[in-house]
Amino acid sequence: MVKFLLENGADPNKKDNAKTVPIIEAAKNGNYEIAELLVNKGANIDYFVTNMKTALNMALMQRHEDVARLFVEHGADVNLAISNGETPLMTAIARKYYDIAEEMLKRGANIEAKDKDGDNALAFCTLNNDEEGLTFLIKHGANVNAKVSNGDTPLLIAYKKGFGRIAGLLLMNDTDIDIENDQGHSIILYQLYMKKKLPATWKKFSKELDSLRSQDSDDDDDDDEEDDSDDE
Repeated sequence: MVKFLLENGADPNKKDNAKTVPIIEAAKNGNYEIAELLVNKGANIDYFVTNMKTALNMALMQRHEDVARLFVEHGADVNLAISNGETPLMTAIARKYYDIAEEMLKRGANIEAKDKDGDNALAFCTLNNDEEGLTFLIKHGANVNAKVSNGDTPLLIAYKKGFGRIAGLLLMNDTDIDIENDQGHSIILYQLYMKKKLPATWKKFSKELDSLRSQDSDDDDDDDEEDDSDDE
């Protein structure tokens, strides 16, 4: 029916009583065929529903990866945030749609964009102990020293949360250990606090950190062996 109507001149941007439009509904339901037809018939891909989402954000939030990819490839605004300030890039990384996130970055997505609370994508990954997402962001040039909403650096968050592997990734990628948060606390100060007041947390944290460093050292050894093999 939708296809018939569109092919016979129906307005692809006509709002319903809830002031939403067909492309939002197609994104919500994951209907790729209808979404593609709407795009090709001139639907406004960046239409924003008040207190809801754009079609791109809707598709990402509902985990309709193919529909989200369609919108990006057809020029959706990759920096158009929803009402809480969350950008499509943040959502794509949270959903682990890294190929879509990479395409967004190629199309100008702001990797340092912050939501209304003042947190960016790197902060989200740090807070959620998302090692894979953090690695992706670092690889694509995210600022590892950017402060988050409460004035902490990502490294200090990792220490406070006891995320040893997250801290290790940050330390191996040029994190400045001397930066203080808005309360004047540094990594060194918090490390001393952990050792004295949170010994169990510190033990777990140190174990994870050492594990990552050991893994990195093994990877370097493997690279050296490959280089030696190439020389032969």
